[in-house]
Amino acid sequence: MPAFAGVVCASTRGGGVTRSPRHAYIGDQLVINLFDDLPPRADKEIFTELISREGVRIERIVSTGQSTPADKPHRQGHDEWVLLLAGSAGLRIEGEGERNLRPGDHLLIPADRSHWVTWTATNELTIWLAIHFLSTVK
Repeated sequence: MPAFAGVVCASTRGGGVTRSPRHAYIGDQLVINLFDDLPPRADKEIFTELISREGVRIERIVSTGQSTPADKPHRQGHDEWVLLLAGSAGLRIEGEGERNLRPGDHLLIPADRSHWVTWTATNELTIWLAIHFLSTVK
């Protein structure tokens, strides 16, 4: 049985669309809405792995006022593409200025570049979709 967004589900449901309170099947495909099962306000960002395959990992990140400490930047050995789905945030990438992001804004964070989330909204959830390209060729 496949696991999606922390939910284990049956792999088939027959034809058509079948709905549960939070999920739907279209044919044999499970459909989960990124805005379902949002965590409550938390002290830390919440990372939910949506899917992981060879060379790629996709996750939803929910922030509620968190930021990256100035002395502890994120830095990873692969490219990461992020899309801000809801809320607002500030993002600074090494060698570039800070950007204020709003829903719909997206950008590529190159491999091996330090980056900081300088702020996220405190009065609403900030929801990100992140795609990690794990097989970045150097």
